[in-house]
Amino acid sequence: MKNIFVIQIRAMRKKVLLILLCSVLLFACSKDSSNNQQTYGNTLNTWTFKEGNTVYNGSLLLGGASLNTQLQSNNSYTFSMLGPEKTSGFLFNLTLSLVDLNFSQKQYKSGVDGNDYLNAFYYMESPASADNIYKSSNLDPGPVMNYTITAYDANKDIVTIEFSGQAQRANGSLVSITNGKVTAQVER
Repeated sequence: MKNIFVIQIRAMRKKVLLILLCSVLLFACSKDSSNNQQTYGNTLNTWTFKEGNTVYNGSLLLGGASLNTQLQSNNSYTFSMLGPEKTSGFLFNLTLSLVDLNFSQKQYKSGVDGNDYLNAFYYMESPASADNIYKSSNLDPGPVMNYTITAYDANKDIVTIEFSGQAQRANGSLVSITNGKVTAQVER
């Protein structure tokens, strides 16, 4: 009886080692798309932008972007998204005051004075941070960021937005934000 038990343990150990080896090989040979910077901003619920030589990438939280379908006091619909950067965990936040629920207006700006739209771009350490790493906001006019809705699939409710322009650092200096792009599932 003891010999049968030992033989079964050896056979089981071989199977476990074989499964472990196959798993390691499959994992090692698989393509890691998280390191492929070309997919950020193009893949659903991801974002990217560049400042100088630094590229920032991440994914969106809460299943994508949130669109409040209740008309706001400024006669717009608040559209916002939030997501951590893949290496630092710092937060990307984009908010637009849309004129309708169908993304028919394609151009928006943040950092402009003279309206009460909530258009804004923030990149921050955390929501509780007193200072943003980068910002462009109508609530604090100055550096202007341009947003273009480049694609909207009404059947799937997926939107792609490209953005670029100026942002302000916490110390007040301005930086150029380029190659900004986000593709998001719209949650209504």
